[in-house]
Amino acid sequence: MPIGKRQMSVGTFLMIFSVCAGVLALWVDTRLGERSPQSIQKVVLHGGCSLLAMQVVIKLAPAAMSPGAKAQSMLALFFVLLPGLLYVFLASIWFLKLVRSAMPH
Repeated sequence: MPIGKRQMSVGTFLMIFSVCAGVLALWVDTRLGERSPQSIQKVVLHGGCSLLAMQVVIKLAPAAMSPGAKAQSMLALFFVLLPGLLYVFLASIWFLKLVRSAMPH
């Protein structure tokens, strides 16, 4: 294999992809500001919905990706997997903020 033509492993790519989704979720939370859910009911509802969305993503993503169709796989990554991960991370951030606000100072 020529130098400079090495491929990234799937595990490394998914780790970097997940970290980037988490950073994007932090950015979205910062941009939302006070519009993020403040009540425990809304935060728990978003948490449940995000887990349900990830179950759908887990079913859809492998079916939409194939080694031969790189464009289709990239579309599945960015239009199926990324929104699901983003929502899970965002709901987690909201839950952590709610727990932090409930703790005594």
